[in-house]
Amino acid sequence: IRLLGFVRVPHAMTVSCSRRAVMLRDNFTCQYCGAQPAKSELTVDHIVPRSRGGYTTWDNVVCSCKPCNLRKGSRTPDEAGLRLRNVPHRPRYIA
Repeated sequence: IRLLGFVRVPHAMTVSCSRRAVMLRDNFTCQYCGAQPAKSELTVDHIVPRSRGGYTTWDNVVCSCKPCNLRKGSRTPDEAGLRLRNVPHRPRYIA
């Protein structure tokens, strides 16, 4: 038996949940008000706050502008009267 050709099967890439990756996933847009401020004015916000047992996972972290993050504080978006524009998800890859 002789191998004539090898077809490489791509492995599932795991993208680590970092600040830059979250910003890229959310297209540098606040997920509460839709604003696109400068990168220095954007923060990463936990939907379920860490003080309430929330973890830093793809499903619990979104990009937020500083005013919206301050307005939300350590509450959930429903308690703060905020609504997410997009449901957070784990990206397949980041180019």
